[in-house]
Amino acid sequence: MNCVMRILFSAVLILSLPLEAATISGKVSSADSGIKGVFVYVYDLSWNLVAETISNTEGRYSLNTSEGYYYLYIYKEGYVPKYYNSLSQAYAYDLATAIYSPAMNIDLSLAVGGAIQGRVTDVQMGNVLSGLVVRVYDANSYLVSWNYTDEDGNYILALDPGSYYLSTFDATGYYLNQYPDGTQEILPKNLSSGQQLTGVDFSLNRADVAVFSEQASYTVGEPVSLYVSLVESTTPVDAYIVIAFPNGTFKSVKSDLSLSNNYELMPIVSNFTPVDISPAIKLLSLDTTGWATGSYGVYVTLAYFGYYPGYSDNQYWVNYNIFYLY
Repeated sequence: MNCVMRILFSAVLILSLPLEAATISGKVSSADSGIKGVFVYVYDLSWNLVAETISNTEGRYSLNTSEGYYYLYIYKEGYVPKYYNSLSQAYAYDLATAIYSPAMNIDLSLAVGGAIQGRVTDVQMGNVLSGLVVRVYDANSYLVSWNYTDEDGNYILALDPGSYYLSTFDATGYYLNQYPDGTQEILPKNLSSGQQLTGVDFSLNRADVAVFSEQASYTVGEPVSLYVSLVESTTPVDAYIVIAFPNGTFKSVKSDLSLSNNYELMPIVSNFTPVDISPAIKLLSLDTTGWATGSYGVYVTLAYFGYYPGYSDNQYWVNYNIFYLY
């Protein structure tokens, strides 16, 4: 066999050898003691399950993956499940594995399960609010978990023992973000091991004015539907709806529902007294044909009749929302 053939044959052998799998390993513990029988799941960045194992008598685990980025989730009945390194999937960290650089010492702790639960309602109408977000912050004001209310307005949040602050979050701005029981003062909720803290309810007030899009993101050319909500008032106002473009320019929505020129501020309706609009109604659809990709702001301002908006003493109500074009 000549020299060239030997080199090619060697290269084939090298390429045909199986690649060594990357490794993720660590320890699951509680109160400094390893926990046996904890289920450890590894997901890819699309949340497809790619590997799983169970911790041993010392709480240690090890599993193989290919090179890449992954999410880690651990679970054992009687404990609060956890992602690496967060209670919420939405705030899970991804960890990197490499063939020659394994992800070692990926340690996590579990606490005996506790939960905070309650119901969210509309204070004006008394009806339950489904699909609304309840957020949880720790004593350092870090967001540690969140969940949606179900069809009956109920929510439940599994948490480690500790002291927490809760608030609602409505991305549309239709409801004011509030603390439990309508309080304006931030009061902590203390949760002990195994405790089921119930009755942490919210009664939400509608915002004075809200404008929002039907969804958070659209493709260029797709119509963007805008919805509006108002509470009743006896004060006559001029209403402005302004679209802020990614390049820093803005245009007003005019009374004929077309857009003004760049930086031209014009009321969509003038000298009117707001009436109660609940639930929100569809205001208009924006034709985004030819628009640039990026983030767009939608601002609505009710200014005292005859006054130019933008000044605190003339500005009545202000609300904004953001949508994205891709």
